[in-house]
Amino acid sequence: MLATSEAQAQRLKELRAAFKRMLPIRLTNLEKAVMDRAARLTLRAEIAAGDPGVLINDVVRIDGAAHRARNAWARLCSAKQRTSPAPSLKDYLEHRHGVQV
Repeated sequence: MLATSEAQAQRLKELRAAFKRMLPIRLTNLEKAVMDRAARLTLRAEIAAGDPGVLINDVVRIDGAAHRARNAWARLCSAKQRTSPAPSLKDYLEHRHGVQV
């Protein structure tokens, strides 16, 4: 069985990977920071929700902060995907299927 810190480190790694899959391109430093914040706050909210010693007000606050961080990441991903130009049909066929047009 993993120690608590090892389990938390593994969960943080899983969350980062899940968030990274939302934007499968090379990330800027700002994007990495936003993604990392979303992952860390989500982990802290999960830990707080599972700890019976944490006050409900604190759980609600950290969960709200995590929700806002995830929304910021989603908005960033959405904006980045909208600004990426779609490939032309010719480029798509050449790249995907090796067809020369």
